[in-house]
Amino acid sequence: MNSQASSKGSESVSTPRVIIAILLIIGVLAYTTAVVTGHLPAERRIDAINITIIVIVLVLAFFLMNPQEFSRLKLLQMFGFRLEMLERVKEKQEEQEAQLKYIMRSMLPLLLPENERLHLFRLAREDGSRCNGTFQLRTELRRLRSLRLISMRPGEHIRFMKGNSVELAKFVQLTKLGEEWIERIRELDETENRDQ
Repeated sequence: MNSQASSKGSESVSTPRVIIAILLIIGVLAYTTAVVTGHLPAERRIDAINITIIVIVLVLAFFLMNPQEFSRLKLLQMFGFRLEMLERVKEKQEEQEAQLKYIMRSMLPLLLPENERLHLFRLAREDGSRCNGTFQLRTELRRLRSLRLISMRPGEHIRFMKGNSVELAKFVQLTKLGEEWIERIRELDETENRDQ
């Protein structure tokens, strides 16, 4: 019984809103029709101000018929603010990414000397590249291994990499981190080539 009374109460509250909204819509339609058919003089024809008034009336009618939608309007205003903030964050990220690339480009020779980069690229090509098994090679590979850019193949050791023709891929392999570094180095090289 109470639910019936409350539903009747909500109908009586919403009925005047619906009637007002319908009257507003009819008024706007009548005005628009009069302008379009020429019943209004030229100085009263639709211009930017009239279009704005029509839009405001239609929005007002919509909110009169659907008051719960007003909270969504507030959300849209907040969403617009969030979008603006998101654009600022994206701009900052792009700036930071450019700075990071510059820093990486500047620091890369210190972090990863040319010889060590060449070893990584040889391993990435998987073409059976061979090199001299010198003390320097073993030192460079140990450093790459300590940086976790390469790992040893099962049963192999760097100390056995001796001789004139050592196949790198037989002893070591790229790690996931090593593959990521190669991609980053390629991106930096491409950016540098584009900038020149």
